[in-house]
Amino acid sequence: LFRTEHIWTAFLLQRSLHKKTVLYAALPGTEQLHHFKLLCRTGDYMVNNYNNRNMQEINQTMSRMLDFLKSGDFSQADAAADYLLHIAPGFGSAYVGKLLAEYQLKELSDLLYTEASYTGSENYKHALYYSDPNIQQFLKTAPYENFYLRAKNKMENSENESELKVAAGMFRQIAGYRDANQLYHQCSEKIETIRREEMYQKAVSLMDSASDEDSWKAAADAFACVNGFNDAAEKRDYCLQKANECKKDKIYLSAMDPMECKDLKELEDTMQKYDSIRDWKDAAEKADLCRNRITDHQKKANAKLRKRILLITGTVLTILIICALVFWIIPLSGYNHANELVKTGSYEEAAVAFRKLNGFMDSEEKAREAEAMALEARYQKALSLMNTGNYQDASDAFAVLGDYKDSQSKVNECSSLRLEQQYNNAVKEVQEGDLSTGVEALLALNGYRDSAEVIESALTEKAESFAQMETSEVAAQLEKMDPEITTAVLERLDADTSYKLQLFAAVVGDVLTFGHYEQDNDLSNGAEPIEWIVLDHQKGMLTMISRYALEVLPYHETAEGVSWSECSLRSWLNEDFYQSAFADSEQALVAVTQNENKAFAEGMRDEPLTEDRVYLLDIAEAERYFASDVDRRSQTTVHNAEAGAEIEDGYATWWLRSPGYDDRNAAYVYSDGTVHRNGIYITSAQDSVRPVIQLSL
Repeated sequence: LFRTEHIWTAFLLQRSLHKKTVLYAALPGTEQLHHFKLLCRTGDYMVNNYNNRNMQEINQTMSRMLDFLKSGDFSQADAAADYLLHIAPGFGSAYVGKLLAEYQLKELSDLLYTEASYTGSENYKHALYYSDPNIQQFLKTAPYENFYLRAKNKMENSENESELKVAAGMFRQIAGYRDANQLYHQCSEKIETIRREEMYQKAVSLMDSASDEDSWKAAADAFACVNGFNDAAEKRDYCLQKANECKKDKIYLSAMDPMECKDLKELEDTMQKYDSIRDWKDAAEKADLCRNRITDHQKKANAKLRKRILLITGTVLTILIICALVFWIIPLSGYNHANELVKTGSYEEAAVAFRKLNGFMDSEEKAREAEAMALEARYQKALSLMNTGNYQDASDAFAVLGDYKDSQSKVNECSSLRLEQQYNNAVKEVQEGDLSTGVEALLALNGYRDSAEVIESALTEKAESFAQMETSEVAAQLEKMDPEITTAVLERLDADTSYKLQLFAAVVGDVLTFGHYEQDNDLSNGAEPIEWIVLDHQKGMLTMISRYALEVLPYHETAEGVSWSECSLRSWLNEDFYQSAFADSEQALVAVTQNENKAFAEGMRDEPLTEDRVYLLDIAEAERYFASDVDRRSQTTVHNAEAGAEIEDGYATWWLRSPGYDDRNAAYVYSDGTVHRNGIYITSAQDSVRPVIQLSL
């Protein structure tokens, strides 16, 4: 406590605290006032360090500086502070005066209420360095208290949802400070109440303007969306009742008057409509009237039917007479025509013609003779096809003949000859290098002879040859092959070649699986494969980020300022996550990445290079690798959601490795995909982790 400047620090505090006692809460400890008085009793020690003349000059200059600040003459206050530093270098209270003059503030407590961002000021940094511990603590806390008070003011004076969202966002950024997290939830509750009130009023507006079934239903659906709010449930039931009445009235008005129906169909349709709304108006009476009229129509229809039967009977007698004449003359002509067809060798046509005569004279016998001659002619034609090597057509021809002579055995013989022919052609194509055509033909033989062994040998030989080629050449050959043959060859590749092909083919935006991590929160089925989005692929290096937010963790476990190289989240990624998520063979592919850790906030210094196997994106990378905020959004796993991750509209917030506006805040990506450069408190336990790795090809 016994530093010369403490007297002036106490004097400055006394002037500031005279009207705004809120600053006592910003000082550490429980006996602030006692400490203030103790500082004022250090004058005897000052005499030992300064002669009376210096003390008098310091005192007078300090008094002038405070008067200038109080009167608003900030240029003179700054000049007085400079003179204080000239006669008393390293005098912390002089830097405090310069800071107040720089931002045109009359008292120290005004730092809590100004809209200006003063933490980047050199005067602020010098005041923070040279002042006593109590003023240092106040200066460190003032930016957070300033942000807190401005957020609280917005919350208390907000009149609409958008202003409340701004206040909620500000409390969210300082969630670990005082009761900011509680006020954040209060803002969220107010926003939800406003939203439900707006939806309720829209539903009331729909109800007031409703005039038909659809508009009443729309109003009921709108009240259902805010069920439990005010009297929404009662109004929904009322709207549904009105919609039902409109529906009945619409059916009633669409139904015809029973006395105006012209036919039976109109009467039945009208009766069905009235029956469906029998409890509406006089619908029951009109339905019964329709029923009576339908009975009258049926009686009249029966009388007409009897007259029609008598008319048809006379007509039938006339037709029978005509048929008797026709069925003798026409069949005889057809019989003669069928005989002529037999003579010209058209046996099948002749058989059909005889069959059409339906037993006229000896037409049945003639038909059987013509059919026998037709079978023999077709048998001879099938033999000719087989002898000329046209086995498929010959087999089809013999199959149609059924049991005629040895047709069935001929079918089997043709099938054997055709299979042998196809087998020889397929083997020849495989031997000549036409793998796709040859294998497809061998597969069609369904295991004939050693076709399966020939296929296996050809595919295996092709796969083995790929192992000796460059990956690019293998990919080029596979691209030219039939997809099914390509699949078969890929199945026979060794694991190393197959994996190289998969990595070689990956492009930006592809989703690959690599490693395992618990995601469905069901430990009984083990860890699930991790899906990764390819961010970059060049110069033999594949950069990937997890598709989903995998875990919810703070950036650092304690509230003191920290860099990326020392934070607890980096240790977890490179030790716990790296060891549990990847097998030994997978760890061999994960490259060590040298990360530049630049500061993006004014006044913050770049951090040293780090070597990471698993890391987070920084602000520049998050903006470069994703085309838009929508692409930057991240869905989460069941495990992460149940672990307490903050989720809005199905998307989680996730950490970046860059520091925020100071080393107690870290940048992050909000649920809507926007990058928050100022960051959020490093101990926040609601933000998620999306690991990043590089695989060396």
